[in-house]
Amino acid sequence: MAEGAEQAQERQRLEGGEREDEDEDEDEDEESHDDDHDEEEEDDDDDEDDEDDEDDEDDDDDEEGGGGRRRNVRPSDGNGLSLKLMRFLQRSEFDEELYEFLYHGLSDITVAPIGEEQPLQLFSLYQAFTDMFDERFRRFMSQNGYSSLEAVYRKLEEENSNKPRTRRFLSSLHAGMQYESFVELALEFQEAPDE
Repeated sequence: MAEGAEQAQERQRLEGGEREDEDEDEDEDEESHDDDHDEEEEDDDDDEDDEDDEDDEDDDDDEEGGGGRRRNVRPSDGNGLSLKLMRFLQRSEFDEELYEFLYHGLSDITVAPIGEEQPLQLFSLYQAFTDMFDERFRRFMSQNGYSSLEAVYRKLEEENSNKPRTRRFLSSLHAGMQYESFVELALEFQEAPDE
């Protein structure tokens, strides 16, 4: 810590002289230490930065007058898209809705093993699922500059290729696009122990 204080004082001397107020020197020493600390943790906090960016974006959405500070959001950049989508779904209680939908929808249907013929009712359930899914994501896609669910899924798949915690989430997203994936999700749901 003493080394950081010395560096700050030397930097200030080079910039035009020392300050006369000791309190200001102490504040600068603390800031210098904080800057050094921030640089060390910068790489470790990428996910937290995405969360902060998301919170800033939410604040901007709430300020319809446009008087608040604005962030530069690049919709074509996949950085943080999965976090944004997960937060969107959490706020809209999608996880609970999905569970209730599958619980009630599959209560009278027995899903056959993959590769075997499935009951006709399962396809009707799939159609209802895609309608629910499309409605839920229409707003999210337009807010983030995407025109299709497939484009969102591709970007999420690239972004999370090595993150197992998002596997279930991506499976449900993928199920919204393909019947085979929905069958896998339904079978997994029926085989899973009650939570």
